[in-house]
This record gives sequence, C-alpha cells and structure tokens, in this order.
Amino acid sequence: MKPPASVYTHCDELDKLPVKNRKNWITESSLICTLLKPNASVLQVGCANGSRLIDLKQKRPDLHIVGIDIEEDLLSDARENAKNAAMNIETRLCDITVPEACAGLEYFDYVLCLNNTLGYIPDEEGALANMRLLGTQVLISVYSDQFSDELAREYFQTLGLEIQTIEKNRFTLKDFTSVKRYSLAEVESWGGEITETPLGYLCIL
Repeated sequence: MKPPASVYTHCDELDKLPVKNRKNWITESSLICTLLKPNASVLQVGCANGSRLIDLKQKRPDLHIVGIDIEEDLLSDARENAKNAAMNIETRLCDITVPEACAGLEYFDYVLCLNNTLGYIPDEEGALANMRLLGTQVLISVYSDQFSDELAREYFQTLGLEIQTIEKNRFTLKDFTSVKRYSLAEVESWGGEITETPLGYLCIL
C-alpha cells in the first residue's frame, strides 16, 4: 500500500499533470479567488502539502486561511512550504468525517473541498454534513465524465498509481484506494449553484 503522502504531493505539480488536469486546477483557482468576499475566513479540507493554500494566499492575501488533512506528513510539508513562501497559513490534523475531530475548529465564511478531494473520502455523506456545519458557504469541486477513463489512466500514472478496475464512476487503484467521479444528478442532489469546469463541476452550497 502506497503511503498517502507519497501520492498526494504530486497532485499539485502542475508541470507534470496532463493538460486538462492543469487547466482544471488553474480554472478552479481563478473561480475561487473571485468568489470569496474580502477578509474572509477560509477552511480547506484535504490541504495536502499546502500548494493550493499558498496559491490562494498569494492571490488573496486578505484571507485568513486554515488547512486540514488527515496525514501529518502532508501537514508537515504544508507548513514547510508555507514558511518557504513566507506565508502565514495555519494547518491542523483533522478528519472531516469525524464530528469530534472537527469540534475544535471555528466557524468559517467558506469551506473549500477542491480538486475532487471528496471523491477520495469513503464517508462522503459525513464529510458533506460536517463541511456544512463548519461554514456559511461550502465550495466543492469534483470530476465528472469529462474525467474520462483514458484521462484517468494518464492522470493517476503521473501520481505513480495504476488503475486496477473501473466500475461506472469508481476507479479502484492498485496498492492505494478508490476514487469517485460524479454525475450531474449527484451534484444537483446536494443543492446549490453549479458551475462547469474543464473536468467537472464547482458546486456552491
């Protein structure tokens, strides 16, 4: 089983990602920056090594940003990366699916769950419920069928992963975990405003 930190650190290496994944990353970043109100408090769920937090803080230095992840190794990398970028970004070890683990977090103007992070979380309902409890607005970006089987193979290969099976919208990865992509009907069932992205949807709850 591959350690999560050894995989997720590659998710934000833009120069190595397939063109469509890179375009999706940049599009999400631009959308988020325009949607967040001035001086807002922001929580990112699944911040990994902090690449997106740093990108957001560079573009929107007015924001107060906190990142959470379930992997201490990734949070350590995030803190180091933020320090190297001269950014003041807070990180905490937290599982978004466990209410008790989230109890110490304050209430935020926005909760972000980007780059199909939700598709990696087994307890999707628990994650959605807790995100709604933690913020006034929840912004979730997920992959749709625009993230084709062919593109998925290329993308996961850049992360050092191999697809073992594909069952409808579920990718099972050899020596790792499974990842989900989403139908429009599923995203619509959450309620909220939906914007199409190059690989899927950004939903504002």
